[in-house]
Amino acid sequence: MLRPSVQLMWPLTMQCNKALSAPSLSFIRTIVELASSCQHQGRLVRQFHHSPVTSNQPHATEASESSTAARQPETMDFPGGTVPFTSSLEFIGSHLTPSSPRIPCYRTLDGTGKHLPDAAVPHDLDQQMATDLYTAMAKLQVMDTICYDAQRQGRYSFYMTCAGEEATVVGSAAGLDPRDMVFSQYREHGVLLWRGYSFDEFANQLYGNKLEPGQGRQMPIHYGSKELNYQTVSSPLATQLPHAAGAAYAMKVSKAYSALGVRGSVLTAAVVC
Repeated sequence: MLRPSVQLMWPLTMQCNKALSAPSLSFIRTIVELASSCQHQGRLVRQFHHSPVTSNQPHATEASESSTAARQPETMDFPGGTVPFTSSLEFIGSHLTPSSPRIPCYRTLDGTGKHLPDAAVPHDLDQQMATDLYTAMAKLQVMDTICYDAQRQGRYSFYMTCAGEEATVVGSAAGLDPRDMVFSQYREHGVLLWRGYSFDEFANQLYGNKLEPGQGRQMPIHYGSKELNYQTVSSPLATQLPHAAGAAYAMKVSKAYSALGVRGSVLTAAVVC
């Protein structure tokens, strides 16, 4: 069975193929219409995914799942080596927790999608937040699929997806205050999506038309939004680090520091990269 996000993306992607040969305005409308249906589609997928399995042998499914779980490896193989899994959260590298040869991969679910009972989850999510996170990730996949295909057709020069990074980006955005300033790279547009950047605004930036703030002065996917506290993307990788450090220091020593609001000695807005 396909995982829920793939089940959701596949039928919507099939509907997009015809739209990719339409003019740009139709293309934009297609993104908006298809992505806005994700929340409804997502509910159907989740209901299907969690529906009970009927079988003539009531315990066959449970036994099979237990057997599958038992076979799940406790490590993950990468081209550079093997990485162990961990279900605990801790700082590593100090004298208390000497670093291992490889940083472990944190997880709260096993390979079958079941919760790990001993997993450290600092902040439990309520149903509404979980639904909002799932919806944002599903929309992000649909948009990436359509926009990537459009770039391959030559409609604009450049596009990068965030395939495989949806949870990292959307989850991080959900944990930030909307006032926090973000310095991102070009695979982290899920932050903008979470904060309310519209599909029209994404498409306008990709096409570099007169409706986007940069008016075509930036390459595609170099998004930016003053209203959403999202600095315009810089092309070279890792330049976000000195940019964020410099902005944070300037914010601290300038009058803007007190204007943003201070609680005790803690600034209520942060700089994130």
